[in-house]
Amino acid sequence: MSEFWTGFSRGGYFARVNANYDDRYILSLIGRYDGSSRFGEDNKFGTFWGVIGSWNLHRENFLRNSNFVNLLRLRASAGTTGRDGIGNFAALSLYSAGVQYNGRAGITYQGLPNPNLGWEIGQDINVGVDFGVFNNRINGSVEVFERKTKNALLSQPVSWTTGTGGFSQNVGEIRIRGTEVTLSADILKPVRPDRFSWNVNLTFAFLYNEVTKLYGGFNVLPSDPSIIVGRSLGSIFTQVYQGVNAATGRPVFLDTFNNLTYLPLARDRRYIGDTEPDYYGGLTNTIRYKGFELSALFVYEYGRMATDGQVNFMLENGNRTFNTLRFAYENRWQKPGDITSYPRIFDTGAEPGGVNHVSGSSRIWRKADFIRLRDLRLAYNFSPDFLKRLKLGSAQFYVQGQNLWTYSDWWGYDPEFVGTSTGIIPQTKNINIGLQLGF
Repeated sequence: MSEFWTGFSRGGYFARVNANYDDRYILSLIGRYDGSSRFGEDNKFGTFWGVIGSWNLHRENFLRNSNFVNLLRLRASAGTTGRDGIGNFAALSLYSAGVQYNGRAGITYQGLPNPNLGWEIGQDINVGVDFGVFNNRINGSVEVFERKTKNALLSQPVSWTTGTGGFSQNVGEIRIRGTEVTLSADILKPVRPDRFSWNVNLTFAFLYNEVTKLYGGFNVLPSDPSIIVGRSLGSIFTQVYQGVNAATGRPVFLDTFNNLTYLPLARDRRYIGDTEPDYYGGLTNTIRYKGFELSALFVYEYGRMATDGQVNFMLENGNRTFNTLRFAYENRWQKPGDITSYPRIFDTGAEPGGVNHVSGSSRIWRKADFIRLRDLRLAYNFSPDFLKRLKLGSAQFYVQGQNLWTYSDWWGYDPEFVGTSTGIIPQTKNINIGLQLGF
């Protein structure tokens, strides 16, 4: 029987000053001085700040009595934050027991010290506008932001002769830019609550990140070749799968010079996409009539690529004595002249002078764009007279479905649940029937 416990501590000071003039001009100043036990002796503490301001233009004289504009607010913020998401002892020199040396009990080096290890700093700038027009029948916001991450906390590889494979260090800088839009509109707004109404709510977001600097002047992070200056985090660099040689049935790839090859090398890798979406958001429609209420939420993502370990496993198609996907088996190359993207069956999958067709290449990556009906709900709210007779505060009967429909070219179970693991359970389609009572 054994026990293990670990912990860390944070401490700091915080101050905030708020100013408000006539509810038109609003300003907040924030200051922090935080410390974390996770960092090196020379950098345990960091100073962070923030400025938040807004201008309510709709309260100015030139808009105060407007019949068109009900809300118009300009807002901006800037500041810094700190992150200490590393191991509790990443800055310390560590040793581990439980090993043998020359037949005797001994200890081994486990971690290199880094007294300069410090806070990962996020610098944020945010500018936005909130608006409401036509008696707030149309309202929303537009927001543009940029976040720069400096002194990013990552692992730096070192020679195993040091006794460990790497140590935590502030290794680089990352920039994230994005735009978020929210729009809500009452397409039909009733004069009385029991009349027909229809509301639409739309959200849209664009996000792009870029690695701008790495430690030591590197353009590629040695511990992770996918992290490259000028590219986004989550960039996919791999060999390009070109299909099947119709004469032999062998899988072929492109090399650096765009020549076909059976044996791609590390130098032949190319950028083929990102694991983060370019755009994402949602659309909600809500319709009400008397006691009935119908709402539907659609969500979407565009621009993301993904790989599915379960599909890759089932694409082996004879590599090992396991089951395979039916369409991969039926569409495999079988004789000279066959045009297909599924190579011939070969034991172990890697033919002499070649590589396994399900090893790392563009063949195992697919677009994971999708549109999904996330939630569909039909409800009936019982009338006040009925509630009064039963001495209830509220009563609602509803039927609700989740993940009922998905449009996607994704070839696995679920475009949202992907990864290198096998046996991942996809999101389920649910239908719930219920009665909510309030007393």
